Amino acid sequence: MTRPVYFLSAAVSVILIGMAFLVGDHAWIALGLFLCFPFYLFGFRRPWAAAAGTLIVFCAAAYGFVLALSPAWLLPAACLALLAWDVSAFAARLQLAAPEDDRSSLERAHLTRLGLVGLAVAGLAAFALAVRLELSFEWTAVLVLLGAGALGRLIYGLLQD
Repeated sequence: MTRPVYFLSAAVSVILIGMAFLVGDHAWIALGLFLCFPFYLFGFRRPWAAAAGTLIVFCAAAYGFVLALSPAWLLPAACLALLAWDVSAFAARLQLAAPEDDRSSLERAHLTRLGLVGLAVAGLAAFALAVRLELSFEWTAVLVLLGAGALGRLIYGLLQD
């Protein structure tokens, strides 16, 4: 079940990012991304190839934001690339499971959690694309400091385990 999820999310990710560059009149970048597509697809159960494909999509999305392309194409492409990377890494870890483990229930539980997280991310992304806030520099600095503090607490909590 992880193979179709990986292929579908990787394919839609590359198609979305390519379409963003095609719509923005940057056909040469879209062609390059479409040429990288087979390499990305063969990343199933090879975490390094899936990570490289995800990195390519993330860099292309960042460059698309620099070029002021539509975030409605770039944001879902990056999220689906992250989903493909997670599914690929999970499939590689699942191969190391003991024979007496119920692999189908492990796979079903992981894909269910991943689907719920994906729906939450899609909802937050739709909200972020619909709402536009203009904050002053002071509020932006306060939010950055709060985010850095929360990230520090998260890392500290993970290191304590």
